[in-house]
Amino acid sequence: MMSKNVCILLADDNEDHRFLFKKMLRQRIDSVDYTVYAVNDGQEAIEFVTRTGRHVDAVIPDVVFLDINMPVKDGFEVLKVLKATEPTRHVPIIMLTSSDNEDDIKRCYDLGSNSFVVKPVRHEEYIDRILSTVSYWIKVNIPPPKE
Repeated sequence: MMSKNVCILLADDNEDHRFLFKKMLRQRIDSVDYTVYAVNDGQEAIEFVTRTGRHVDAVIPDVVFLDINMPVKDGFEVLKVLKATEPTRHVPIIMLTSSDNEDDIKRCYDLGSNSFVVKPVRHEEYIDRILSTVSYWIKVNIPPPKE
């Protein structure tokens, strides 16, 4: 997909999910150079992508994995900011969440989400789903050129 290091932003308030996400990628994604940055609430995610607060030196992510239910600002609020802000409006946003509520799904797509993935409860299903989703977005998908 890209010849440079792919920047992945994971916004999830669950420390175990952040740890497992990074661990799985280290163990199973080796054909792409990537860096995972993880934040634990919606406000920090916004600061990361807008390069404000303690993230003034952050890189613009190539793909964002975003939980809905986070403290301070939820995933819906973060999604709105990402899709309304240059240069992140074209960055793929994958909602990676435990919610399978149809209203949440519709709202995410209405706000511009590129994908909606429900986190399975079973560990092996979680690993398979995360790996296949990440692989698609960093290996297969071709993003629009950077502006």
